[in-house]
Order: sequence, then C-alpha cells, then structure tokens
Amino acid sequence: MKKTLSLIFSTLISAGLISLCFLTPCFSTLWQIIFTVVISLTLIAIFVTSFTLKKFYKTAILFLILEVAVIAVYMALYYSGLLVHFKDEQTLRTWIESFGAWGPIVFFILELAQVVLIPFPAQITTLAGVWAFGSLKAFFISSAAVISGSIIAFAIGRSLGVPVLYKISNKEKVDKYRKIISKKGRMLLPIMFLFPMFPDDLLCFIAGTTTMSWTYFIVVTLATRLIGIGCLCLFLGGDIIPFSGWGIPVWIVLVTLLVTAALIMLKYQDKIEQFIINLFTRQKKSKKEEIQSAQTEHSDDYVTFAEQS
Repeated sequence: MKKTLSLIFSTLISAGLISLCFLTPCFSTLWQIIFTVVISLTLIAIFVTSFTLKKFYKTAILFLILEVAVIAVYMALYYSGLLVHFKDEQTLRTWIESFGAWGPIVFFILELAQVVLIPFPAQITTLAGVWAFGSLKAFFISSAAVISGSIIAFAIGRSLGVPVLYKISNKEKVDKYRKIISKKGRMLLPIMFLFPMFPDDLLCFIAGTTTMSWTYFIVVTLATRLIGIGCLCLFLGGDIIPFSGWGIPVWIVLVTLLVTAALIMLKYQDKIEQFIINLFTRQKKSKKEEIQSAQTEHSDDYVTFAEQS
C-alpha cells in the first residue's frame, strides 16, 4: 500500500514539474526539453526500482527530490528578479563589482563561515566566486578563506576540546573520526581531505583535539585544500569545458554523473570510507608478528592432532 501511494505521489510530482516547465515563462525551450527528459527518466527509474533493483529505489526518489529543489530555486531566483544577474558570467561579475570593495570581502566571509559555522557545500560558494571574480581571483580568495577557516576550526578543537564537537556534530560521528585520526591521523588526514565523502571541515575540529602538531596540520591543509580549490576553480571557470556550445551537453552528462556518484556515496558512505581507510593503512606484518602467527597456527594444529588422537 505504501509503495503504491509512493508511486502515485511520484507520478503526480513529475507531472507537476513538467507542467511547470511549460506553463511558466522562466524556462527556455532547451531547458523545457532537458527537464522533461530528466524528470521522465527519473520517474521510469522509480517504477523500475520499485519492482527490481530495489536497493536503488531510494536513490531514484532522491533524484526526484533534487529535481524539485533545483526547479524551486530556479523559479525563486526568476520571480525575485535575481536571476537576471546570473544570465552570464559577465553580468554576474558586473553586479558583484557594483558593491565595490565589499564584494570580495563578503565572498571571503561567506567562504570562511562555510568552514567554521555553516554546513553548506563549498562547491556552491566557490562556483559563485568563480562567476563573480574569475577563476584566478576566486582561487586566491577561496584559498585564503578556507585555509583560515580550517586553522580556526583546528584552534577551536585544540582549545575547547571534545565537548564542543558534540554540539557541532553527533557524538557517534565525532568519536568515529576521532578514533581514526588519533590512531592513523598522519597517514589518513591528507587522504580524507582529498576524497569528497569525508567531512573535511569537521575533521579540522577533530584534528585539534588529538595530539597532532600545528605544523603538520597546516602543511597538510595547505597541500590538500589548495589542490581541491584549484581544481574546482579551473573546472567551474569553464577553462576546460566551456558553458556554451559543445560544453552544454558535456556539462549535463557530467553533472548527472556527479549527482549519481554523490547519491551512491551517500548510500554506501560507511563502506566506501572503510575501503579507503583499509586501502591506505594496510601494512605488512612485521617479522615478529609473522613468527607469532606461525606459532599460533602450529599450536592449533597440535591441539587438533591431540584431540583426534
């Protein structure tokens, strides 16, 4: 009964979204076609996964929810009059420059707050910065803000300790990553900063509560954060894949793949995290451990032989 209601509800939502695309003036013909195809494929996926491949059913539902959110945000920007400023890169940059010196300062504060205070994806704020200031300027401002925020988070963890972390995130999550960093932090922290499924901002707070030195943390933060921000600015600036011509279908496919990967990582996050941790902390047994293991095996064989006798 619940599944039937869910399918009916999903169908109504999909039909409503497609109708909005064609009935409201804010969508061009190209986006009407794109949204219709994507929403229709999502609805088909929901029906298919409800009967077969059931483990992907929730992923298909999440896709539909994401589509609702994207269309809602787009329409909100359109009817509020803000969308005209996002028409193209130059228009947005002109709008931001109209704020004078406050533009870069506001962007810096937003990026800094994103690390320390606001649980918000850094990719979105970085994209806004790239469009507003260009790839190079956005890279320098984002890097300064994110690295500063990471150091502040480490300092908060170092000075206030574990209790403050329980107010930032749930106890189980804090204890889990604190245990990992405490035991294997020097090897794993750079890896966790580079892979997107790990909560890198929270890790800065947690690292501060361990015995990790300031020098090591700052070196790792500089190396990994600069790489991540540099790649974001390079791609989001359209320097590699343009936002026009042949780049449009490529970006549609790329975003679809990224969203799919994000949903899969969300669904199997614990297993993926454990795989990465095991992959980068796998060590060969020492000679002493091998001898002890061999002695244990011989001992077990002797006991088995004695019992059979």
